[in-house]
Amino acid sequence: MSDAYQGLVDEPLDADYVAGAVDLLGVLAYEELTTYQSLSVHAFSAPDLASRLELCRFAVADFEHIRLIEGRLGELGSTLEGAMAPFVGAIDDLNRRTRAETWLEGLVKASVAAGIVADFYRDLARLVDPRTRAVVEEVVADNAKSDYLIEAVRSSIEPGSKEASRLSLWGRRLVGEALTQAQQVAADRDAMGGLLIGTVERPGADLGEIGEILKRATARHTERMTRMGLTA
Repeated sequence: MSDAYQGLVDEPLDADYVAGAVDLLGVLAYEELTTYQSLSVHAFSAPDLASRLELCRFAVADFEHIRLIEGRLGELGSTLEGAMAPFVGAIDDLNRRTRAETWLEGLVKASVAAGIVADFYRDLARLVDPRTRAVVEEVVADNAKSDYLIEAVRSSIEPGSKEASRLSLWGRRLVGEALTQAQQVAADRDAMGGLLIGTVERPGADLGEIGEILKRATARHTERMTRMGLTA
């Protein structure tokens, strides 16, 4: 964590707010753990050693993100396992429904998942205290991985080919599933819902703002798909 984080002072945080912040960090940590596991597995099907090494490097970075989140959770009086536990079932279920069967499907899934997580939680970070916000923003600011995944897909397909069409359909399915899951998680967890809605002392986001967050995430997904040579 940067020196700037060390200079941030924890403001007084009420118990309801802390529960919401722990939920936010917990779901983000489990998303990072899932990505770490996925990249590690897909590295074995990489077409060359250089690609295998790159995926392993990004997997290591994702695990470092988890350790970063764990540090903030400790400051909030929670454990990493305890914070992640409520989200294991939903995220594992999504991954079972969207298991990648090929190298390129795995890359597209990693790009879509990482992009949606980054876009969604970067916007939500404005609702949390400065120290939690700094952690979230550092975790989702992994542009190098995003650029690598996009370029790896783009350079492996022929625009307009059957493979490009198939991967485009795959990407559309993935983004629909991911956005639905993000909304469901927020709806199912009272603490997360409280964080989003806010209080008089700590305003949250109204339904219109949440709708705008989802629209921005969808627009950024479309941009990434275009850069990969796919249609959203």
